[in-house]
Amino acid sequence: MLAAFDMTSSLSRPAWRLAHLSDPHFTVPEWRHWREMLNKRVPGYLAWHRRRRHVHHRAILDALMQDISHQQPDHVALTGDLTQLGLAAECRQARHWLEQLAPESSVTMSVIPGNHDTYAPEPTAVPLSLWEPWMSDDPDSTRKAPDHPRLAGSRDNRAAFPWLRRRGRISLIGTSTALPTPWPMATGSLGSAQLERLAACLQHAGRRGDYRILLIHHVPCRGMIHWRKRLTDMAALQDVIRRYGVELVLHGHAHRPMQGWLETPTGHAPVIGAPSASLTPPKQAGYGLFDIAPHPRGWSTTVTYRTLSGHSGHWHFTTRGSARLPDVTAPITTAA
Repeated sequence: MLAAFDMTSSLSRPAWRLAHLSDPHFTVPEWRHWREMLNKRVPGYLAWHRRRRHVHHRAILDALMQDISHQQPDHVALTGDLTQLGLAAECRQARHWLEQLAPESSVTMSVIPGNHDTYAPEPTAVPLSLWEPWMSDDPDSTRKAPDHPRLAGSRDNRAAFPWLRRRGRISLIGTSTALPTPWPMATGSLGSAQLERLAACLQHAGRRGDYRILLIHHVPCRGMIHWRKRLTDMAALQDVIRRYGVELVLHGHAHRPMQGWLETPTGHAPVIGAPSASLTPPKQAGYGLFDIAPHPRGWSTTVTYRTLSGHSGHWHFTTRGSARLPDVTAPITTAA
């Protein structure tokens, strides 16, 4: 049984610590009516039954979450693909898991969807709305316009993104690139409307002098993933970041650790991809820990990579390496 995250000992640490994981794929496909499967989910289910259910192991994910808890992060970010086929029953399974780890009132965990979470068309985004407590603006946020749709009322889940959550001088900005695609495509797209709102979020947080962390499921850097899994409006996203800036970009989707860079007004922002959080050997499950601290000239960021070790029944995680990312040298300004 997993216990809720305990953040108490993090209060004495000078840096703000974020744990980033992705692509746990831990749910079991269940459906109430055959109509739920009359789409791309048929070949997807066959692929899961034949191969993918042996590639992702729930016990490894449980060990990873226990290790995260031992690292005492201030916040946990999960960049999508909790499910296999995005079925309503799977979304309920995932909500139960989220409630165990980070009760709604704790605001210690943030989530964005992945392409598997919107695997096939739905009349509305109701299944995803089960995760809304972990996938929305802070309850007291005044940033959104009154007509900004909630997930439950949206045909396209992306209409409810991005969300913005502020933790001290850290701004977490969550996006959705998740939309149904024909088999065997796994592409993603932000869409022009979400890109416009993202630009406003980045500008809003930048004016405060916040350290901005962008969460996105698909890989935002060119040439790092197969074309059928690409972000189709990558160039438009890069233009937004080039204009408004960001300090750190975290993603998933590729199921392997990745690092790239995106141009910003002041230089280049690191782009870090997490492996799947439940991969079985010989591939390695893992996650990243980011320690972020202000200094007189801006911000420092250190990343530590934790990867799977041990053997079946005795899974544990060890540090594979750590690195200090280039400092963010923009001055910390007074919030407006």
